[in-house]
Amino acid sequence: MAAAAPLQLFICADLEVMRAQYGPLAEAMSYLEAGMLSQCLRQASNKTGFGTCQIGFVDFEQTASLLKLQPCQLVLTALIAGQIRESEECGKAEIFDLANLRTTLAAYLPAHMVPAHIV
Repeated sequence: MAAAAPLQLFICADLEVMRAQYGPLAEAMSYLEAGMLSQCLRQASNKTGFGTCQIGFVDFEQTASLLKLQPCQLVLTALIAGQIRESEECGKAEIFDLANLRTTLAAYLPAHMVPAHIV
């Protein structure tokens, strides 16, 4: 299911950046912020026409390698997303408007929680 999703979203943290804001609580706060970001995405889905589903199992080491993350960067969680539309073919999603994602997130999140890069 995840491989067929129009959008796979990996929420990552750069612990060096987070330490500047949270000090020794950087990693814990990164996970809390990832949870808040996931919740905001779910809540915004009713207003923006897309839906999200958090992935229960992620191979974090393999994902970090594929994303070419630095040692100070962590994959915190992953979601799949897609546009929701009424259809006779239940379960099929159309291509998600990736260009609108940052704008939508910026409307609901503090600036430091809006992803710098979406790949």
